[in-house]
Amino acid sequence: MFSSTDAVFPGLDRAGLLRPPSIVPPAVPSRSGEVFAELIHMLKGYPLHIRNESHRAELLRDCRYFLFKGLEQKLIPHSISHNLQRGKDEITIRLEDIRQPGLSITFDAPFQTVPSPEPFARHLRYSAPSMSGWVHYMRPFVDTTPRELIIEISGECTRLDVDTMRAEFSGDAKKRINRLVEVLANKINMPNARPMGLLMGSGVGSQPESPASGTLGEGSVKVVFEGGSSIVLDGRVWKDEEEGESGVKMEEDGVVDVDAPSRKRRRVEGGAESEVWTVRTGQWRVRVQAASNDKSAVECVLIAVKIDAFTAELARNQERGFLSG
Repeated sequence: MFSSTDAVFPGLDRAGLLRPPSIVPPAVPSRSGEVFAELIHMLKGYPLHIRNESHRAELLRDCRYFLFKGLEQKLIPHSISHNLQRGKDEITIRLEDIRQPGLSITFDAPFQTVPSPEPFARHLRYSAPSMSGWVHYMRPFVDTTPRELIIEISGECTRLDVDTMRAEFSGDAKKRINRLVEVLANKINMPNARPMGLLMGSGVGSQPESPASGTLGEGSVKVVFEGGSSIVLDGRVWKDEEEGESGVKMEEDGVVDVDAPSRKRRRVEGGAESEVWTVRTGQWRVRVQAASNDKSAVECVLIAVKIDAFTAELARNQERGFLSG
């Protein structure tokens, strides 16, 4: 930085100098000292109470600025729990917060010839262990063990056709879902030319039309409802009239299949029918399994965990608030 030691402190009379003069500590004018102090407090291992989402956003903003990557992963909204019914640890995290290095696939047990007796497994297709499994996730720089992934997608960016049982995403969510599918395809060495279950190009036209708004666009993903799925539609609990029928059948080769798509009439309490839903917020498990129409291919399936959806703008407008309070 300096050509000579004499140029360290220009203009300073070095005769009789016992020690260098004090140097102003480094400062970052565009960042809050209070927020930085809170980050240092957390880095020392102390817990910190996050007051609200605005406070969390401030902490995350400065975490990314100072490259505190491990602390950032601890601060992003998430939920870790143990599902006693499934016997698995689960992590719920927003789609936009998922990082590629943390994704993995836990493949199924060796080939099974009978369906699982557990109710949550009605939708599964059992095949070679290298072809089917559940997507797991562990936060980079923080976790050491992957947990079963539940992704949360909000912002009214999901359209769900309950006739074809496929979901279409818009905006940034569409790009992230497509990227997620590409990453999963790479993990099982599938070429990108055969996206896992995404309807692309001519595949869209082969789907039946939706009377409400036509077929879904490119990039739609297969969706499955199961008995444990919690679904609220237009502010009411959604129920299936024929919920007791599993629709599971055995194929000749021993692969468990589900009648797809189910043509059962779906109703809301009160008798209102719907075919295309707008999902306000949804939580989904992610599964990779053998495709129903091509056993040599693999598809990505979203298993509904919890959904808040509406069918018409009326339900959306009823939840609007007035700016005047």
